[in-house]
Order: sequence, then C-alpha cells, then structure tokens
Amino acid sequence: MKRKIFCLALLLVLASSGVYASIDSVLDVIPVESVGVIYVPSLLRLSEQVDGFMAEMIPTDPPQNILVQGLASMFGARFESVDDLQRIGLDVTRDFAIFWSNSRLQKISAAVHVSDRKRIESTLENHAGPGEVKEYNGVRYQQNNEGAIVFLDDVMIFAAEEIVCRKAIDVYQKNLSSLKQNPTYQSLRLDTDSGVNSLVCYAALDQIASAYSPMLSVLAEGFGQQVQEQMEQQQDELQGAGELLKAEVNRGLWLLQQMKALGLTLSIQGTDVVLTTLSQFADGSPLWELFADEPRSLELVKSLPANSFVAGGSTFNGRTWQQMTSALMNGFANVITSENSGQVRDAVRKMLDSMKIFADTVGDEVAFSARFDEGLLPDMFAIYEMKDAKKALEYMIRVFPDMSGFYEALGIPGMEDWSELSPGPTEEYMGTEIISYQMPPMDQAWAQIPEEARETLAKKWDMYYAAYDDYLLYSMSGN
Repeated sequence: MKRKIFCLALLLVLASSGVYASIDSVLDVIPVESVGVIYVPSLLRLSEQVDGFMAEMIPTDPPQNILVQGLASMFGARFESVDDLQRIGLDVTRDFAIFWSNSRLQKISAAVHVSDRKRIESTLENHAGPGEVKEYNGVRYQQNNEGAIVFLDDVMIFAAEEIVCRKAIDVYQKNLSSLKQNPTYQSLRLDTDSGVNSLVCYAALDQIASAYSPMLSVLAEGFGQQVQEQMEQQQDELQGAGELLKAEVNRGLWLLQQMKALGLTLSIQGTDVVLTTLSQFADGSPLWELFADEPRSLELVKSLPANSFVAGGSTFNGRTWQQMTSALMNGFANVITSENSGQVRDAVRKMLDSMKIFADTVGDEVAFSARFDEGLLPDMFAIYEMKDAKKALEYMIRVFPDMSGFYEALGIPGMEDWSELSPGPTEEYMGTEIISYQMPPMDQAWAQIPEEARETLAKKWDMYYAAYDDYLLYSMSGN
C-alpha cells in the first residue's frame, strides 16, 4: 500500500513540475498517410554542420544560423538562432520533422521535442494569442488563427490544419498507424537511426502527382505557348524553343507519373556532402520494368577516376532500357504541335534506330563519372560491359548526328554543323587503341550565349572510344 501511495505521489510531483514521458522519435506520432516528411535526427547537429560548411566555403564572413533562420521564415516565427530555440523550451538535441499530411503542400506541419512545456506554451501564447482550447479523445489541443497545437508527452505538434492534430492524437493512442508503419515508406529503408545522415526526406510522389499533374499540364501548355509567341516575335530562328520547353515539361510529368515514392538522405562531414536518392516506381510502369531485375553488385564503379565530381553506376537490361527510351522519345514527339512535327517524329525514329544498336551492343552494367577540368562543361566518362565492339563504335559515331537532326527539326539554330563527326587522331596507350572523333568547334554551339559567359565554357569537346577486354570505354571531354 505504501509503495502505491509513493508511486502516485511521484506521478503527481512529475506532472506538476512539467516532466512528461518521452517519445522515442517524432516519427512515432506522424500519421501514416502523410505524403512527405523532412526529418532531422538532431536540429542542433545539423545547424552546426551547415554553419561549419559555410565557414569552410566562405572563411572571411560566413553566414551563420542559416538553418534556424530558414525555419523561422517558413513558420513566420521570430527566433534567429539555436540558442533562441532552446530558450523558448525546445529540445534541439533530439529529432525534428516537417511533414505534409496530404497533397495540399502549402499546409505545413511540424513535430518537435520540448524541454520545457510551460515555457513554450507561454511563448506561443505571447506570439499568437491564447487561442481556443478543444478536446479530442480526452486530449486537449489549442487552435488559433495560425493553426492547431497539441502536446503529446514531450512532443509538440504544430499543424496548419486542425485535422492533423486529431490524427496525431489517434496515432499516439494507437488508433491509427504512424508513418513508420507505412509500407511504401518502409520499402525505401531510409536510415534515420544510425547517426550517419544529417537529413532524411520522404515523398509519396504518386499521391502528389495525381493531385498536381492536371494543373502542371495546363501551366506547361500555357507557358510553352507564351514563350513560343515571344520567340517568334523576337527571333525567327528560335521559334522552336517554346515547343521544346513544353515537350520537356510534359516529359518531366511523364517521368513523375512513373514514380511511387522518393527518398533522399544527406550526410555532411565538414565540406564533404553525400546525397543519396532512393526511388520506388509504380508497379508495371516502364521505369519499374527497367529496374525490376534483381540488382547485382556494381563492379565497374571501382574503375572510375578518383578525382570525379560525380560518379555512379547501374545495372540494367538493354532491351528494357530501349523500350523505356522509346516510350519517352515517342511521348516527347507526340506533344509537338508545330508545322514541322512530322520532321520531329522522323528524327525521333532515327534516334531510336541508333539506340537499338546500343541495346544490342552493351551488357548489363554501366559506370559513369564527370569531372571539371577547364570551364563549366564537365568531362564525361563511362564504362560499359560490351558484347560487340564493332556495333558499339557504329552507335557512337551515329548517335550525335542523329541528335543534331532531332534538335534541328525542333528549330534550334546552329545544329546543322553537327551533322557529321570528323575522325580524329588515333593513339595507343598501354597496348590499347584509343579512337577519337572530333565534334564541331564549341564556339558555334555557344553563339547564342552572352560573350562574358562564353569564357567559362569549353572551346573543344570531342569523343574518345576504346575497347578494352570486354568493356567499352567512352569519353566526351577536352582530352
């Protein structure tokens, strides 16, 4: 009996002193159907990492507290530093999340741990007024002109919509699943616990796309038409730019519709920044078919140049890749409505014939990289598994003239100079023959760019090809 009385007394003391039970992660109270989340394992650590990165990049007068000031701007708050957040009662050492519970992306919610509930309540009341106290399933929450706020143990949920607070209460009371239990979210296997990642993002693209695709299509049509009219008035030779822009937007929408979910992780260590993307494609979509095969380990990436700015690799089935590219390019051609739409379709067919050679030529793995040497145009390098060296070379010398014909059909100026590649010198390096093809001088391609910007662009950019064992080595670079 004495023990019971002691426990009861302890609970009363804890409640009166503002000590509450601790929730492991804010993700445990974010509703399952949320379409997006930006998750920060530690707000303090990420802020320090961003400030450290800026100090390394701009040593003379680096901007500080960028992250916190960005959050203040997003939520219309007055804090300016991590210290301000701590003073008002937030626990910046724990995890934090911004999330969207539905496709109305202007309606932002946030979940954050609190260290002093009374202090944060006082701050909120001073900022937005006392608001109206409501109750849902025995839990009180507050609503004012800016949104609704509920405290669930040591986690505070701020939501632009009242329903989000109610759903968070349902999750807390185990009447609704959390985002962590969403099968799509789980399939991405996002690492939120190891401490490696500074930032983790998740987006249910299928839900977002279904809500916004019709509006984006209308906007793309109107914007493309507007650009087209301006180009026709200003310069006849650029009259295809509007059609090209509209087609590119529609192709982007087509790609978006293939996606089911996207995950991003960001790791910052000093000036080293590692960004990782994880994707899930809609079942049965062309992209799903492309990546449906069981992945194997990537070996060719180990042979890429060590000083690459970007490096990566993939495994794919050549035939499926060809089918996907065909769907992409034909979809692109079908949205062209100008008088030369027939020429565009012919150019697309010619390009696809070249790509069929590619599909028959290469194996199932490719590695690729890019590095900056001189100017802003990167040197590109790729390694392909190869089945047929002769066909591989045939593809390489055909693809660029075919691409130039495509852009010429769209009305892009200067592309007639790219109708042929000139054989360049052949050299031997460590017993391997390197074949080169010279592309037209780059200054012709940059003719429409302002003169001061041209100085930063490459003057020479040629193609190099070598067959080594069962691999095709390919480069587009200045050397």
